[in-house]
Amino acid sequence: YLSDYIFPSIIRGIEEELRENGYSLLLASTQNDTEKERESIEMMLRQQVDGLIIEPTRSSFFNPNLSYYLQLKLNQIPFVYLHTAYPEMDAPVVAMDDEAGTELATKHLLDLGHREIAIVSKVDDIQGRNRLKGYFKAFEEAGDFVSSDHVLTYETRTTDGLRSEIMQLLTAENPPTAFVAYNDQVALMIEEAANERGLLIPDDLSLVSHDASGMRLNHNGKALTSIVHPQEQMGKDAARVLMNAIEQTGTKSDSIIYEPRLIIQETTKKFGH
Repeated sequence: YLSDYIFPSIIRGIEEELRENGYSLLLASTQNDTEKERESIEMMLRQQVDGLIIEPTRSSFFNPNLSYYLQLKLNQIPFVYLHTAYPEMDAPVVAMDDEAGTELATKHLLDLGHREIAIVSKVDDIQGRNRLKGYFKAFEEAGDFVSSDHVLTYETRTTDGLRSEIMQLLTAENPPTAFVAYNDQVALMIEEAANERGLLIPDDLSLVSHDASGMRLNHNGKALTSIVHPQEQMGKDAARVLMNAIEQTGTKSDSIIYEPRLIIQETTKKFGH
């Protein structure tokens, strides 16, 4: 995606770093659709690009475009992954440690005394799978059980129905007292559903998210407790890794994995207080 959420900051970082080093940037958006990804790669190959920075599309599933990535390798056109990688095609990745991030977020809620903690996670991308892993790991280390009813998953194509599923969770017999959201956009959906249910954040429902995008709750303006995403720095680092691969042909570039950091703000509080 190019025009909303954290992506403009990432792109700004990429473009600034490339421009300072004499490179120009060509942009294409896949919108997490493999057909659009194929069209984008074909266009890039026609343009004879020197390298690519790629956010994988539907990375949890087999990608029908892997032959294009093999073509890039055979043509010695380097590429760098953002956020996650296709496991079948080796290349450096610039990403968050998503598993550790969600483990940290979930542990924060457990430390506040919450035990009925729900997670809403995207599962057609590996980031979401890793975040689920971190959620379960936090419960395992705490020696607590997870209710399967409190694990809500979705895909890019089912995002439109997500709010109604969150509402069903909030009106269940055993509703959660806290949520871990896939990102700040999902956190706002959770807040909307909670507001419709007559629940206040954080008084009735604690909420932890990912990306620290600067978004605030719609109804009371509270700042989200969230795992920090480096955004512009990620863009700059991805550009540097790619330029190194272009300029030092045959030298394998190192990946960059950011350690998670939780910014505790106004959407969490101790259970029962």
